Amino acid sequence: LYTGGEKAAGERSILEALKKRPQDVDMALECARMAIENNDGATAVKFLDKARANFDASYDVHLLYAQAHLKQDNGAAKHEKTIKAELRRCIDLDKERP
Repeated sequence: LYTGGEKAAGERSILEALKKRPQDVDMALECARMAIENNDGATAVKFLDKARANFDASYDVHLLYAQAHLKQDNGAAKHEKTIKAELRRCIDLDKERP
């Protein structure tokens, strides 16, 4: 639904699925990647909000959260503090990863 032209219905379905499986970090990451690929950073942020709270030690969650903010309209300018904070968190979690 989300990528097939019924974005609002798809988004609701995905959010409901994420709500039912809050511990499924892989599902949250995949949904966020799909939204980012569709240039929908705001929705990707929604998909990652709970994952970010539940998986604070996940490098991937924080990296995608930063990307999602960057993909929003004027993302770099509007969300600079959030993006930098998330990237700093990534560095803190794994200094060896690029």
